[in-house]
Amino acid sequence: MNSRFKIAILGFGLEGKSVMKYLKSNSEYQNCEIMALDKKFSPDYLKNLKQFNIIFRSPGLPYLTKEIQSAKNAGVKITSATKLFFDKCPCPIIGITGSKGKGTTATLLSKMLKTRWGDNIFLIGNIGLPALKILPKLKKNSLVIFELSSFQLQDLRKSPNLSIVLDITPEHQDHHQTFKEYADAKSSISRFQTKNDITVFSRNNPWPKKIAAQGNGRKIGFSLKDKKILLSKIKKIIPLPGRHNLQNAYAATIAAKTLKIPEQKILREIKNFKGLPYRLELIHKSPNIYNDSASTNPEAVIAGIKATNPTILIMGGKNKKLSYKNLRKAVLVSPIKKIYLYGDNKNELKNTVGKNKNITVKILPTLSGAVKILKKEISKNDTALFSPGAASFDQFKNYEERGRKFNQLLNNYIK
Repeated sequence: MNSRFKIAILGFGLEGKSVMKYLKSNSEYQNCEIMALDKKFSPDYLKNLKQFNIIFRSPGLPYLTKEIQSAKNAGVKITSATKLFFDKCPCPIIGITGSKGKGTTATLLSKMLKTRWGDNIFLIGNIGLPALKILPKLKKNSLVIFELSSFQLQDLRKSPNLSIVLDITPEHQDHHQTFKEYADAKSSISRFQTKNDITVFSRNNPWPKKIAAQGNGRKIGFSLKDKKILLSKIKKIIPLPGRHNLQNAYAATIAAKTLKIPEQKILREIKNFKGLPYRLELIHKSPNIYNDSASTNPEAVIAGIKATNPTILIMGGKNKKLSYKNLRKAVLVSPIKKIYLYGDNKNELKNTVGKNKNITVKILPTLSGAVKILKKEISKNDTALFSPGAASFDQFKNYEERGRKFNQLLNNYIK
């Protein structure tokens, strides 16, 4: 590429910075003009995109953004760190997608596969490292487990060698125009598979099967209704609460079995798995208090309620244009007696989830206020669940920061 070749990196967070570092260190791009564009640098950062030859789009910026599509139609190549990684990766890739459970499934599977691949296995995604940071370390005998979101998959034109599709439920409706667009965006995880590839998919709802059907790979469906001896064994030993965690473990098990990992080693990893931070993490006993800050949609809250049977629910955050009708039904048949709501969507939640004369609902401006009320009102026999059911960006940088803040506040107020 010559010196007149112009490259833009749209979004300069962790992934954008990893793209910049990769391009700067790669001789193929050393003579190019590379610019980082981000709204924190300028509110007009999406203007004049047609001047570039290549644009690297960060996951947080919708693929269908008008300015991006206009640049694409003008002949600008739109790519991403994920697309570059798939083009350059020298080893097999296992991809995992779904509305929830990707991180837990990916982490557990990596532990199962370490028995065969050892230090040659690499975990990429929200719970791992940026893809391009890992790329220089990979060899032909390495193995990558990639946690893939709809944002990363939407314009991908390659599929992993082994794909896992967990349940698909409404999510990111502030980013995708419709639920169908969101579900279709995930289809790239199977669409370009060959007959030598495999898709493991959930049979709990129709979308994973539809996604699996789009490729030519071998299909393996799974459900917690399966009459399998191995599933019965998992049920007896899994330490994590909730049917959703059982499903995550079962999906990881099926994937590991296709890669010839012995059953004994698979079950050992499940038995010893402690889960991930901020995913139904029990952080206080008697009273029991769970931190589920990774919960960013109503389905995750429903799963948390079923797993922990709380008497107190704390939730709220950034509005993502999701429906909370099913959550309201779950609350009605739960032991919940008190709900503390905070954040950007607190009033919306009050008018849906909080519509129940048998439940006391309190509106707080911040998470700190909610934890203060919790301290005053919780008793030894209560179970409190912090499961926001919404994005964190109204008050926090990400769900990890939100989870840490909850733990900090809890330590301050409840001894």
